[in-house]
Amino acid sequence: MRKILLFSVIVGLVFCLASTSAVAKNHRIKLHSDAIVSGQTIESGSYMVKIDDEGVLSIWKRGDMLAEAEVVVEPLGNGTPNSVSMDRDGNLRELRFKDEKVVFPMLSNAGQTSE
Repeated sequence: MRKILLFSVIVGLVFCLASTSAVAKNHRIKLHSDAIVSGQTIESGSYMVKIDDEGVLSIWKRGDMLAEAEVVVEPLGNGTPNSVSMDRDGNLRELRFKDEKVVFPMLSNAGQTSE
């Protein structure tokens, strides 16, 4: 009986850990000016940002997804203030949260053509 109980507890913990890794991270951002994400213009205002485990960021407002982009998430030390960084053209380049930095890697090729 004890083996069955122990097995049930272990299986339950495995499922809990597996389900938490599939949950998207949610953050709130405030844009003080319009920004461009994947060609979509996002007006200034407050938004919910969701980042899934596959490196896809989505920007939401009132239940509507406004834009989606592939990003690279890098860890940061604690205490980093939230910030938003854009390039001269208004493209979103980087988001910083307390414990992570979110970088939009496709911007390094923006505006360039291959020959």
